[in-house]
Amino acid sequence: MKTVISASLERITTLGDLFEWRVRSTPENEAYRYFDSKTGHWHSHTWAQIGVRVKTWRSALAASGLASGARVAVLLPNGLDAVCIDQASLALGLIPVPMHALDNPASIAYIIKDPPVSD
Repeated sequence: MKTVISASLERITTLGDLFEWRVRSTPENEAYRYFDSKTGHWHSHTWAQIGVRVKTWRSALAASGLASGARVAVLLPNGLDAVCIDQASLALGLIPVPMHALDNPASIAYIIKDPPVSD
């Protein structure tokens, strides 16, 4: 089994590919767990469930028509949706740019306008 896993991992070249590999390899394993302070309970999500959420975000982003390499400003609270839009962006060759709700408008404008560093 280890040889099969190693061989399939050798073909992975992007974070998006790695995510897809993980979803396919262990769909029923726990991927994320979070505490819901409103209910006082922990909630778990499998890789398959997270894969569906990422696919939904990926479809929404693809519908926007952004070109590969475009930056996507993300203003979401920490949580599953923030993780999923990051993965969806990466899968499409987009660059997720996390924003923070406490930033002031000038700071957010600077981050959005700041050109990415090229090689």
